[in-house]
Amino acid sequence: MNTNQLALRIAEETGLNKKEVRFLIDTTFETITEALKEGERVQINGFGSFFTRLRPARVYSGRFNAEGKETPEKIVAKFKVAKQLADSVSG
Repeated sequence: MNTNQLALRIAEETGLNKKEVRFLIDTTFETITEALKEGERVQINGFGSFFTRLRPARVYSGRFNAEGKETPEKIVAKFKVAKQLADSVSG
């Protein structure tokens, strides 16, 4: 399911028009993104949590690169599914 399909389904369920729903979806994800950029954790009860982690620098070697290559440390976005959602999906 993509964003347009999600917006259409929500519009059918709520009676709002698709354009309004799409605006709400886009605004929701922009707000989550901004919170993550500021280092905040976003928790949606029953769904899960969005948060960031610092991935440390590391050295790795590939098949064709014996001397190794370093990747710099990086802040990455993570998501942890809530138990309630995990239980409902698994049946």
